[in-house]
Amino acid sequence: MLFNERRFAVEQPQHASNQFASDQESAVHAFASYCLSATMIFAPNEFKKGNATREPCDLVWVARDMLFLIAMQASTKPQLKQDNHNVTQLRGWLRTWCTSDIKLEGATPITQYSISHDELPLVLVSVADAEDGKAAILRLPGAPKNEAEEKVLLACSIPAVALMQLAHTGGGAADLACLIDQLAKAERPVSTFVFLQWIDDLRNSSYHRLLVKHRIPQELSTEFLDTYPHHVILSLRHSGGVYESGEGNKANYAVVSAFNDLNWFQTYEICWYMAYFAGSIIETPVGELGPGAMGRIIKSGNYTIYVGAYAAAAPGALETVMEGYAAALKMQKEGFPVLSLMMMISDLAAAEPFKSIIFGGEVTTGPSNARRVIERAASRIASRSMGEE
Repeated sequence: MLFNERRFAVEQPQHASNQFASDQESAVHAFASYCLSATMIFAPNEFKKGNATREPCDLVWVARDMLFLIAMQASTKPQLKQDNHNVTQLRGWLRTWCTSDIKLEGATPITQYSISHDELPLVLVSVADAEDGKAAILRLPGAPKNEAEEKVLLACSIPAVALMQLAHTGGGAADLACLIDQLAKAERPVSTFVFLQWIDDLRNSSYHRLLVKHRIPQELSTEFLDTYPHHVILSLRHSGGVYESGEGNKANYAVVSAFNDLNWFQTYEICWYMAYFAGSIIETPVGELGPGAMGRIIKSGNYTIYVGAYAAAAPGALETVMEGYAAALKMQKEGFPVLSLMMMISDLAAAEPFKSIIFGGEVTTGPSNARRVIERAASRIASRSMGEE
């Protein structure tokens, strides 16, 4: 059974083109409305160069230990000229970034960024808006010209409509990295239609894998999965509480940065467990004794995630899920936190998704999923270039 696009369709903003002053603002709004990564995406502050005020780029997407620098252009010019303009802008910023004391700065609702040129690897993304647009890996002419360019893993061009589709469907940094890796495998640029199909296929296959892995019956799929994922994803960003021994908002940032690094399948699996647990507790017939608490430890790549749900009125229910979290902490991988997502059910008619998100362990230091995939893509490109030479 494949992804039911009609049930999962996200309501699109009406007359979006008239709501925002720029494509940049429209993209930020789309990510903020539908994507967990919204708290990792910001429009950077302008900087002064001579008498002029300039933008480093249009959007910065922090993939925890890597940056996507995104330049966008709404133009009637051919895509080649749009890409050249965007890449020139990005390379100009890289030059300024490492030859001055200027930092890449900006803010999201949960954190303030001030990034030096030598801190993180980079991916340059040109977003073009051409009628016959294509997605492609871009070659940067010449050797790296400065320290910032030496941090560039690869550059690519993505159609504007594809970036918006990724945002509206809730794709994260790990999903974008996967799409770029697929682009690195292609022998030539692919059309906008094909790239959009890749996005749908990646999302559909994630959903299908979940159904197969957990042997989810049709009736449960319809009842839970077709209504949960986007609500759950958004509730992650608006959690009622975040707890960790870190200082200030570092705990909140660490939690969101880790979830930004999960792909569609991993996110859907979390949604499935939460939906299943809540349903099992809430739908217990009146007069029958049902589970007061349910939980599960999930290994998602290098991350250990504990998902739990408990009925507030059930004796010992909270203690039970906390015991599950303690067990998850014992399975923690070095350099990766344990994430605990808990739903409190106040009565049998209401659930409060992710009443608390608990971040356990030290700040994440292990390589992100997104970075590992991008490094693999860069290796593919390098191998192909050597073969051509």
